[in-house]
Formats: sequence, structure tokens, C-alpha cells
Amino acid sequence: MNGALTPLVVEPAWDKGNARLRPWGAESKIRRIPHPCVAVGWLCLMMAAAAAAQDTSESSPKPDRSRHLRLDKIQQAIERGIRFLHQQPAPETFEQAWKYRHPDYRWNQELHHPTGNHALAVWAMLACGESYQDPKLYRRLNAVLMSDTAYTYDRGMRAQMLAELPRARFAPWVHRDGLFLLQALTDQGNFQRIYKGALATGPGDNAHGQYGVLGLAGLQRAGWSKINHDHWAKVDHYWRAAQQKTGPTEPAGWAVYSLSPDHRGTLPQDVPSFTASRGPMTAGAVAVLSVTERALRGPKIDINKASISTELRKGLDWLDHHFSLSDQAEELDRYFYFFTIQSVGRYTGYRTFNSIDWFREVTATMLSEQASDGSWSGPKGRILSTSFALLYLARASDPLAISKVRWKKQTKPGSDEWVWANWNNRPHDLWNFVDYASDRYEVSTLWQIAELDEPLYELLESHMLYIATDKPFVLNDGQVAKLRAYIDNGGLLVTNPDGNSGPVNAAMRKLAERLFGDRGFNLKKTDMDHPIRHIHSTDTKLPLEVVDNGVRPLMVHLTRDVGRDLQRFNTDSSSFDLLSNLYLFLTGKKPHRARLASHYVQQANPSPQWPLSAARIKYQGNFDPEPVALMQLKAVLANKHDVDLRVATVPPAALDKQAIAFLTTVGPIDLDDQQVAAVRKWLKGGGTLWIDIAGGHDLAIPSVRATIERLAPGIQSRLLGRRDAIISGQGLEGGYDCRRVRYRSYALRLMQRRVTPQLETVEMEGRPAIVFSTMDLTGGLVGLDHWGIFGYEPESARRLVINGCLAALRQDSQNKDLAP
Repeated sequence: MNGALTPLVVEPAWDKGNARLRPWGAESKIRRIPHPCVAVGWLCLMMAAAAAAQDTSESSPKPDRSRHLRLDKIQQAIERGIRFLHQQPAPETFEQAWKYRHPDYRWNQELHHPTGNHALAVWAMLACGESYQDPKLYRRLNAVLMSDTAYTYDRGMRAQMLAELPRARFAPWVHRDGLFLLQALTDQGNFQRIYKGALATGPGDNAHGQYGVLGLAGLQRAGWSKINHDHWAKVDHYWRAAQQKTGPTEPAGWAVYSLSPDHRGTLPQDVPSFTASRGPMTAGAVAVLSVTERALRGPKIDINKASISTELRKGLDWLDHHFSLSDQAEELDRYFYFFTIQSVGRYTGYRTFNSIDWFREVTATMLSEQASDGSWSGPKGRILSTSFALLYLARASDPLAISKVRWKKQTKPGSDEWVWANWNNRPHDLWNFVDYASDRYEVSTLWQIAELDEPLYELLESHMLYIATDKPFVLNDGQVAKLRAYIDNGGLLVTNPDGNSGPVNAAMRKLAERLFGDRGFNLKKTDMDHPIRHIHSTDTKLPLEVVDNGVRPLMVHLTRDVGRDLQRFNTDSSSFDLLSNLYLFLTGKKPHRARLASHYVQQANPSPQWPLSAARIKYQGNFDPEPVALMQLKAVLANKHDVDLRVATVPPAALDKQAIAFLTTVGPIDLDDQQVAAVRKWLKGGGTLWIDIAGGHDLAIPSVRATIERLAPGIQSRLLGRRDAIISGQGLEGGYDCRRVRYRSYALRLMQRRVTPQLETVEMEGRPAIVFSTMDLTGGLVGLDHWGIFGYEPESARRLVINGCLAALRQDSQNKDLAP
């Protein structure tokens, strides 16, 4: 797989004993109104399973295996799976006679569908980043291309394989399978198991119908232009008619055969296994309708107008009542089922169905079920099972660019009855945006629905939270607290007043006041020089109000409604450019960052052994722009070094027994003479002071140097060298070798390329009493990836400061004549 993977999402459980993304291709193009299959591509695969909905609460117990997912484990599973597929012999050009005589030939997937299975295997390996020019893959690819199969499954899998290959070179094969599948599409909008020519008629069956739609989607991704609006309208009409008939508000699913009386004919309606609603069939239908509905009806959906159709809503409700990872009835297509779950979640935005977090639970389940030889096993054979497992895992690390917040409101003040607020007036707005961003930045990005009672580490998988509504709203104190925690740990809140409502604008400004008013941060209009307006696209003249803490934007309020253009896929507007600029800004121009690659660390060691007293120095001004910086430092020290960092926020006069203190600024530092004297006295008593400029703004440098001169008059500072403990880590228990560090891309653009740290020190009595950095350390401690921060990448920043803490701990122990 391409791209580096960060090893941990959150820290693993404490143990005292142990103190890729394939580009979409240059030929991809943005469509103002997406064709049904622009998204159907991966989506339709989903059509054989179940999906996701939301009701994850902070108190809900999370199994360790899903809570502590690790990207390196996903990568290792992918590599083992690829090795297994390479070990399987390529399909034969002509099937040998004994296969036809085999008693299980009719039902044995690997005997009956070598073309489809090996096309699926090639597709999976290409999706994982393997090159089609690899000799081990090329032979299998050629064998698949030579087959003239009549089965819908085989053609559907091969069409998706072709979508992963260079268009110009493989266009003749795409055209061949395209003609077949369009001719195989029946007059009623579905597919039969096999097509041998003549006119295709009848309702077909939904299992093979899914393979056929999957194939059409693959052809669309491969650039074949013969599939038009009428074809997709026919597909859309069939799947709506084939749904289970229930009451107006009751859930409804799909079965293997159509449940419409008009489609019965000679179908075996009395066979329960064919006529009972099933998860794969329902999930596939939900996915199909999601895509066709977006393409055929999306531009007409808006406030107080049409929303998602009744059929789609009832299908989602069915999944929310019936989805289960342990449903024995779905074992036949287990890994296709899992891939379908993923695809439905990608298109609908739902994270859970039936209170099951499909992303974490399915990913953890899949990792646990891989055999020692790298394969996954199922009733349809190891090639099919392994291939669908790899397709799932290849996209498990796709970036989660943005999440739409949904919340409930009381029907009237004081009422115990709660209903969903108007949080989803434009159901395709963010879906359209991530498709645009994926195509533009050649990285497959996602969107999702989020609720503010989710655990913080789940919210932090997403770079932005998006609140859009056309009605005034008030969030409760718990929701505001969760939003504040999300923002403090690096997230960005984006608010949009649907319909440009004045009262909604006022409610969003009130929310900003509740979030940041006590910190002195307010919404302010931005000028055209702000980086979020020109980091990539420059045509972003939309009016904005931003809350900024001096290091980064915390909240962006879109004072003019952008949701309408997003819903209509109007890419000529500034709406798409603005959101994509925000996405690039938050990722530091690295939009491929996996959803599990957050730098957020949870403290897993509840009782670290070695205490270290620390202080955040309080003074007049923005002394603590990033409140969680030291809390993240505390978590890492506890988990990795068994150190209990005890942080107190105190004025200079209250400095006493602390071994280390942190003085942070984003601009000029204004300490009076008494404060300087108090800090100087504490330094002479053995304390160590760390000073940094959060964000690394050069306007603060003269003030910092002047403050250091007042604290240590007449003492010259020097650069810490390779042999100093804070840099080398030598002599520090668990110290890091920081003689080579990584700077942010933004910093490297403004200075000569370098790898050596730039920490300076002022020594008193032969020890580093003051350590200061004119580059940012604070943003690195938080784990910020944002553009515009001049300093170190988070891992390097954390290691430098951890070395400083370990050195202070050692000095403090020596002062107390105690050695840990």
C-alpha cells in the first residue's frame, strides 16, 4: 500500500512490564451532477449486505479489539492476504472436462466461477496498491481477460477489475463487457444469473442483480460513456418496486427475489429462503437507491422540499432493526457482507446500525478471523473470501474528511419527548464534497454522521465537524463540552446556516460564545489574506467568520449558506473550494492521513510510579492557547515512561516545588518586575523553565529573547548540541535520540532543509535552567497537523519535551537525594 501509516490510534492497555491509497487517476473528472454510478463504483459492491447507523454513547462499553485498532496491524493483514492470493494458481484459459462432471460443479463457487473469482482477486490486489505489471499479477490478469464468460457475476467482477487499470490500454476490454452488461439488463431493470443473447426479460434475481449493477458501476469508473440516464432510471425503478410491502412508517427490506406482485410470474414465491428479507439484499438495495437517488433526484432536494425517498428511508430503518455481525443466515456471503457494510456506510454516512459500530467492529472482526496463511475462509471458497476481505481493509484507512453532526431537540420546552432536529436538510451535501475532494487530491476521502455522545477518540477520526440547520437551536451543556473537547484536541467546527436564516446565524454565534467566550476568543471576519482562503484554491470569496486562538482556527462560521451548492454538486461555486481548502489546511497539505492516524493519546496507565511536579505559568495574556497540550504530554509520559506529570496552572509568584514549568506565548510576553523576580528565584532553586512560541510566529521572538535576558541577565544562551541529554537522550531512562528530528512541511518551506533540532538553553550552575524554542512545540504536543504552524512534527516535538521532563525528573531526584 502507498503512504506511511501511523502505528497507533489510541494507546494500548497499560502493561507495567512493557514500561494505502490508490490514486483515482489523472483521467478522473468532476461531474456537476454525479451519474448514478460515479459513486456506485465501490458502492454497488456493497449491495450484498448490511450497514451502519448511529447511537454510540460515551458510556457504551467498547471491546478492546475494536477500540484499540492499529494501522500497522491492518497493513500486516493486507500484506499476508496478498501473499496468499499470489500463491493461488492462475485460472485456466479453458476449463478441464472433469470440472463439469464434478458433483458440486453447479454450486461450488471456485469450480464454477474461476473468471469472476480471479478477476475479484486481481481487483483486490490492485486496490491494495499492487502493480498490474508485476509478473505474478499480470499472468492472472491475462487469463481473466481471455475468458468469454456468460455469467453476470464474472462480468461484474471483471468490470470492477478493469476500472483499476489504465483506461487507454484496456478500453477494448471495457467496451466488450459494457456491451454484454447493457444487453443483459432486463426490460424490468435487473439481471439474470446468465445471459446468452437475445432479449433479456423478466425480474431476474437480486443476488445476481447486484453483481450486474456492480459491473455497470465499474464500467462507469473505467470511463465507459454508453451508460446513460435511462439505464439508471430503469435500475432505480426495479429496486423500488422489488421492496417488501409494509405500512407507511414500518421498516421494509429486500429478498433474493422481487417482492412485488407485478414481478412474480414463475418465481418460486413459496420458498422462504428466497422470499424472506435478508441483510445482504437489503443493504445492496439501500446502496443502489442511495446512488441512483442522488443522481436522479439530488438537485431537487432542499429545505422544505423533497428529501430521501420513502423506500430508502424504510430500507435504512430495516437495517437499523436487523443488522448483526453474527447473523447465521448471512454466513454464506460473510466477507462480501462485510464489504457491503462498509460501502453502505460510505454512501449513507451512517456509522452504526442496530447500535453496532460497523467500522470498528467489522475491522476488528476481520483482523481476528484471518488464518495463519493469510487467507479468510467462507462457504464460497478462500479466493472470494480473501479478496473481499482485502477490498474492505484497503479502504479501512481512508481519510475521514468531515462529519455531519446530528442531534435531538425537545418537542417543547420542559418536555420529555425528543425528536431529531433539522440537521440533514441536504442529505448529499457532504457526500458530494468528499467525492470532489477525492477526485481533486487523488485520495479516497469519506464523510460520516456523528453524534455528540460518541467517545472523543471516535469524533477525532474526522478532521471537521459540520453543523447545518435552518432552525434556531440550543445544544445542552454536555454537547457543548464534547464539542469543546473535540476542538481542543485538534478538530475544527464548521457551521452553515441553511437557507441563510438570520435566527440560525444568531444561534451559531451564540454557540461560539458558549464555546470560547470564557477564553476571550470571538468570531471575527477574515480578510482575503487568511491561509484558508488561498492554501490551494484562490477563488474563495465567501464571507467567513472565524474563531482563532493565535495558533489555528477553532471554528469557521459560514455566514452565507453553502449547502445548496453542495447538494446540487455545483462545483463552479466557491463552496467546494472553501471546504477543500479547510481540509488541506487541517491536514498540513497531507490529505491522505488515515482516519485511525490521529495523534490523540488516551492515558491507559492509571497510576504511574514516578511523580513529576510541573507548572503552566499564568500571566496577563494568552498564556495557554492550547489547553490540552500538557494533558497529552501527561498521557504519553504515563503510558510510555511510567511518569506521573502533575500539572498546576499558577502565576509566577506561586512557583515553589515544581521541577519543571512551561511558559508559552503566541505574541509578546508581558511580565512585570515582580513576576520576573519570582521566576528567577525559582530557577535558582533548581527549577527548569521551558519557553516556546505556540505556532512559531516570528513576531514573538524579540519579546521572548528580551524576557530571557531579564530572567538570566548577562548569561549567554547557546544551542543544545548533539551530546546534550535533552537532544541525545543519553543518561535518561527511556530517553529518545533526537539528534535527527522532523520539521513540518510548512516550516521546511520557509527555511533551509534541516534535521537537527534548534533548542537553545541558558545554563545556571552547570545545568540547563532555561530551555527555549523559537519554533512551535505546543502545537506538536497537542498533535496538530495544521498548516501554518512553524515548528516540529508532533512526534518530534513530544520526544524533545519528554526528554526535558525526564532530565528534570533526574535533576529533581538528585536534589532530593532520591534515584528512581
